[in-house]
This record gives sequence, structure tokens and C-alpha cells, in this order.
Amino acid sequence: MQPTTEALNEVKKLRKAVVYRKKILIYICDSTDSEPCMVDVHNLLAKLKSEMDPGTSLIGFLDATHDTNLERSCNTQ
Repeated sequence: MQPTTEALNEVKKLRKAVVYRKKILIYICDSTDSEPCMVDVHNLLAKLKSEMDPGTSLIGFLDATHDTNLERSCNTQ
């Protein structure tokens, strides 16, 4: 599934507005030629979330809550 830039920007807006995944799936089906399934929408939203909120990874969470730098120590092994 590769939505157009315009559709992707709209999905980003819908995600920020906390729209249900089912409605995002319907929007993508109606506005593009692709036929995604719910898993595709889930993966797209997860990718957008990780791009917009980089601290949502487990390492970022542990760094923030335990005042450590696990990313640096994990990369040295």
C-alpha cells in the first residue's frame, strides 16, 4: 500500500484527530486506487507514529523513565 502524498497528509491529520482505524481504512479505499486491509492501516499508523513520536520506542521509554542511555550501550555490543 503506497498512498499518494496528498492521501498520506490527510491520514496524518486523521491520526492526529484520533479517528478510528476503520474510518481511515474507508478513507484510503475511497480516495486512492489501493485496496488495503486493516493490517496495512495498522502498519501505516505505527510507522507514522514512530516517525512523529520517536520517544515511543522501548529504548526511548526506558531512557526517559530510568535516566539512562540504553541506545548508546546497546549499539556498542
